[in-house]
Amino acid sequence: MSAIRVQEYNCPPIKNPDISGEEHTYLTTNVAIGDSSLNVVDFSGFSDNDYLVLGIYGKEKAEIVLVDDAAIDATISLDATDVPAYAHPVNTKITVIPFNQVEISSATTETGTYSVLTTIDLQVDSEYTTYDDSAAASTTWYKVRFKNSSVVTPTYSEYSDPVQATGFKANSRGRLKSAVRSLFGDKYGKWVGEDDLNNFFYQVETEVFDYRRKWSFLQTEGTFALTAGVHKYALSTELTDIKAPTKNYVENIWIHDNAPFTYKDRKEFDALLEGAKWTTLSAAIVTDATIAYLTDGDKLDDSGTCYMEGDDIAYTDITDNTMTATAGEVDADHASGTEVWQDTELDEPAFFTIWGGDLFVSTCPDDSYVCSVNYYKAGTPMAEDNDVSEIPASSNLLIQGTLAYCYQAKEDNTLYKEKRAEFLNGLREYSSRERLGQTQALTPSDEEGYVKDVDYRDWDRGMLKEIKNEYRTS
Repeated sequence: MSAIRVQEYNCPPIKNPDISGEEHTYLTTNVAIGDSSLNVVDFSGFSDNDYLVLGIYGKEKAEIVLVDDAAIDATISLDATDVPAYAHPVNTKITVIPFNQVEISSATTETGTYSVLTTIDLQVDSEYTTYDDSAAASTTWYKVRFKNSSVVTPTYSEYSDPVQATGFKANSRGRLKSAVRSLFGDKYGKWVGEDDLNNFFYQVETEVFDYRRKWSFLQTEGTFALTAGVHKYALSTELTDIKAPTKNYVENIWIHDNAPFTYKDRKEFDALLEGAKWTTLSAAIVTDATIAYLTDGDKLDDSGTCYMEGDDIAYTDITDNTMTATAGEVDADHASGTEVWQDTELDEPAFFTIWGGDLFVSTCPDDSYVCSVNYYKAGTPMAEDNDVSEIPASSNLLIQGTLAYCYQAKEDNTLYKEKRAEFLNGLREYSSRERLGQTQALTPSDEEGYVKDVDYRDWDRGMLKEIKNEYRTS
């Protein structure tokens, strides 16, 4: 079987335009896939033919839609060809973006004649827009400019400076493997095969991820929706990449521009709910139902009014966990497990606790909200040569740790011990800097957002020279 060739050169990633100073607002109602309009809090500053980012810029499911509304008000109509491809909940952020595409031009020399290679849509669910140029070579140069295609005569940004085609990104597995083979002196895999080398990187990444509970480079931000009348959420379901669903890995939670929620321990949180009555449905109910089955009917009054997910329901009796609702009171379907509340004030939450893997908020929400959360995710080892490690290249940990395993495979016990000691000492030092709150440097990028080349051999020569001689002995 012939080896799979990974593309050596390509168009560098393109940093998306900065929209931090652009007009923004928030949804007042949920948006479904294909909806033709947006209901918003504030429509001032928005115009016909504006492109809008729907969602958090640079995050999953963020997308661009186009305004088609000559008389904008709190309901903004959208162009039929640029409607949402994803569903978005109430309070999702909406931001004006001046461009929707990027035009990529190329030439065979830096100062040569540039021709338009392609024009592609901006990928606003990431910080960068990427394009795979199958014809790229080491002599290929690129210029890019942003484009607004909403009008008959498109408008453009200024061109970027010329940038040469890149190989593997810095800190990608492909680049790291080349660096290790060069330092190890095994360019053609005499001592260490591709599968073994890939496995060594996996082992080193896993060791680093597991060494410390919270690494700054694994700190991230995500969102999830709060539902009216629901105060309990499964963290692992809402944040699928969280390291563990505990308070240890959640830093802050907040609703768009508001202050972060205040954390309460379990005892303090229970005190906030003192006097409130609540249980859950033990079976689903449908619109206009008159019978509802409860998990614990004793938690509610024998008759009165309860609240389910925005639905105020009058009922006349609860017997043996069976609630008899007044006809016409159930206005929507409710799933099994839906919370049923009574004698509590619903409002925008301001407190949270985490217990048993679940997030609890208080006050119980009176509406749907998009919650932002700053948390620590689980590290993901590289699986392909194009994957970039989450462990910063400046730590040099991946190089030193993988070199140690290479020397072990070669049965060179002396150099294995030396490199293993360098790796472990570097890991301890790096962790110590984290405890002291020192910022860890990431792989440098230029101001246009293109990844720069890094010479790993220089790092290897300059790092950890103080290792004691006894580590060199067998």
